[in-house]
Amino acid sequence: MSQEFTTNEITDLPVAEVIANDLIWKFRDHVLKMPGNPEFHIHEARKSIKMLQAVLRTRSEFDASKKIRKIDDRLRNVARILAPSRESFVFLETFHYLSNFRFVKLTAEENLGVVDVLLRFREKKTNKLLKLLHGGDFRQFITGGLETAIRKTMRNVDYKDQAKAFRQTYKRGKKLANNALAEPSDNNLRDLRLEVTFLQYQVKFFGDLMSPEMRHLFRKIESLSEGLGHIHDLDVFLPLIKAGFFNHISERKQEQLTESIAEVRSMLLSEAQIICSEVYNRKAKEVVG
Repeated sequence: MSQEFTTNEITDLPVAEVIANDLIWKFRDHVLKMPGNPEFHIHEARKSIKMLQAVLRTRSEFDASKKIRKIDDRLRNVARILAPSRESFVFLETFHYLSNFRFVKLTAEENLGVVDVLLRFREKKTNKLLKLLHGGDFRQFITGGLETAIRKTMRNVDYKDQAKAFRQTYKRGKKLANNALAEPSDNNLRDLRLEVTFLQYQVKFFGDLMSPEMRHLFRKIESLSEGLGHIHDLDVFLPLIKAGFFNHISERKQEQLTESIAEVRSMLLSEAQIICSEVYNRKAKEVVG
C-alpha cells in the first residue's frame, strides 16, 4: 500500500508530528480557497479535520489531560461548523440519486422545483459558513494557538503508544460494530461510521506499523466507511421531507421518496454488515504487526 506521508529516516517509522503538520497546512489551504470552490474545499477541509482527529488519537489514548481534550473539542467544533454546508451539497446529490430510483416518478416541473429548493438551501448554508470564515472565532482555528498545540502534542509519540492507540481504535470499533449489527439505528450507525473513519486514516497513515492482515483490509475498511457515509446521507435527508421542504409535490410522491430512502438504506446496510463482519473478526492484539 502506497504511503502518502514520509517516514522517519532513522527509525523508518511514520512520524505523527510530520503527518499532523501536513494536515494542518492542508486544512488551512482549503479554508483559504473555500470562497472560490466551496463544494470541494468544504469537503476536503472536513476530511483534514477527521484525519487530524485520527492522528491525535495516537496521543489521546494514553494521555487524558485537559490539554488533549481541549484540542479534540476544538477539532470537533470545526467539524460541526463545516457540517451544515457540506450536508447541503450532499442533499442535492442524494435527491438526484433517489429521483432516478424506481419508486419515484416526478414530472420535469416537480423535479426542477425540488432542485430549486435544495439549491437555495445550499446557498444559504454556504453563505453563512463563508461569513464565519471572517469571524474571530473561526480564524483562531487557523491562525491561533491550535496549530502550535497540535504540533507540541504530537511530538515524541513512540511506537508503543501508537500500537496501543491502534488496538484501542480497533477494539472500540468492534464493540460499536456489534451494537450496530444488533440494532442498526441512526445513532449506532453514526458512532460506527466515525470509528471506522478513524481506523481508515490510521491504517492509511501508519500502515507500516500495522499487521499485514490489517494492511490487506484497507480497501474493505475504505468501502465500509463509504457505505456507512451513504447511509448517513440518507438519514439526514429524510428529515427534509418531514420538515416540509417538498410540500409543492404531492403527499404520495413524498411517500415515494421516503420509500426509496428505506429501500436504498436497507440495501446499503446489508452490504455494510457483510464488510463489517470481515473487518472486525480479529482480536485487537492482531492489529499491530
